[in-house]
Amino acid sequence: MATKSLASAATSRRTGGSAQNTTNRLNNLADNFNHFYGDLEEETTIRKQAEEQRVVRLEREMGKVERERKRHRTGDGRILGQGAPGHVS
Repeated sequence: MATKSLASAATSRRTGGSAQNTTNRLNNLADNFNHFYGDLEEETTIRKQAEEQRVVRLEREMGKVERERKRHRTGDGRILGQGAPGHVS
């Protein structure tokens, strides 16, 4: 009986150590995932902000182009510097 008891204790220790090792590995994996996901969220936020800034710049530039286009049009739709419609130079 004493032998059975010792074998059972040794198995229990190995199983406990193995379970602890597995727990540590899972905790490390979870930590690595959390770091990765945190970095991914941060990078995504930075990219979204940069994209929003590009859109604002593009809208501002398009507004400038539209104002210039309107400024150079005459009342009949011609662009200044062009002849009358149908006029061949």
